[in-house]
Amino acid sequence: MESSSIESSTPHAPMWLRFLQNRGRHPQSSLLIGAAHNELGGFAHQMARALLCKAETIPCDQCQSCKLALAQQNPDIVMVHSEKAGAMIKIDQIRDLQQTIFTTAQLGENKAVIINPADRMNVAAANALLKLLEEPPAHVYFILLAEQLSTVMPTIISRCQQWRFCDGELYILDSLQHYAAQSPRGEMIGRQEAILYDLQQLQNHGVTACSIAAKWSKYPFEELIWFYYLIIAEIISQRLGKKHRSQQSDLIQHLALHANPLRLFAQLDNLHRLIKCINQGTSINQLLALEDLLHGFM
Repeated sequence: MESSSIESSTPHAPMWLRFLQNRGRHPQSSLLIGAAHNELGGFAHQMARALLCKAETIPCDQCQSCKLALAQQNPDIVMVHSEKAGAMIKIDQIRDLQQTIFTTAQLGENKAVIINPADRMNVAAANALLKLLEEPPAHVYFILLAEQLSTVMPTIISRCQQWRFCDGELYILDSLQHYAAQSPRGEMIGRQEAILYDLQQLQNHGVTACSIAAKWSKYPFEELIWFYYLIIAEIISQRLGKKHRSQQSDLIQHLALHANPLRLFAQLDNLHRLIKCINQGTSINQLLALEDLLHGFM
C-alpha cells in the first residue's frame, strides 16, 4: 500500500508514511501547516490522488482517476484558491463549493477539496467553511493549507487533523530565498539587514521607536508585518537556546541575548491581532501600529 511518488529520501517521506499508515482511517478534514517553499501544494495533491485511488498501491498513477489528477483534470478534485496573489478567499467561492460537494462524485465514490491558502479567508468565507466542516458530506475530504495558524479560525483548526511541515534546524529567515527578488516579499527580505540593524539600535537606545516607525512606514505594511513576525519568531527561537546557522547570526543572537522573553511573546500577540485585522480588511493607523510594536520591543 505504499507509493513511489514520494521517495524515502525526500523531506516529506515521514509525513507520507504517516498518511499510508492511516489508510482507511484518514480524517475528513486535514490542515497542512508550513512555509510556502515547503511545497505543501504538491503533498496536498498527492493526498487527494491517494484518497480517490482504489488501487492497492496508492496513488497508482495508472487508473483513470490518477491519470486525470496528474493532468490537473480530475473533476472530483476541487481547488479553492485566491483569485490573485495576496488576495483573500471570498464567501462566493465557498458558496460555489457548497453546491459542488453535495453532488455525486463522477469517477468514483469520493471527492477531495483543496483550500489554499486557508489562512487567507475573510470572516464570511471562514464561517461558511466552518459549517461545511461541522457536517461534511460523507464522501468528501477537505485538505486545507496554511502558513500561519494565527489567522485560521480556532473552530476550523479544532475540526482538522494538523500536519506540521517544518524546516528542522534551518534559520527561518535564510529559508525564504525562494521568493523572487522583485516580488513584494522578496523586496522585504532584501531589507533584512537594515531592519535587524534598526532593532539593534533601538535595543541599544541609539534611536527612538518613533523614528524607526517613521522609516518603516514607507515599506509595504502587510509585507513588513509578515516579515517582522518571522524576525520575532527567530529571536524567540534563539532566546530559547536553538542556535541556528544564519547569514545574520550575530545580529539575531545579539537581539536575542538582550531581549525580554515576556516582551517578545507580547509582540507575537500584537502581531496576531494586526494580521487578523489585515486579513479582515480592518482600517489600521499604520504609523501608530508600528510605534506600538517598537515601543513593546524595547
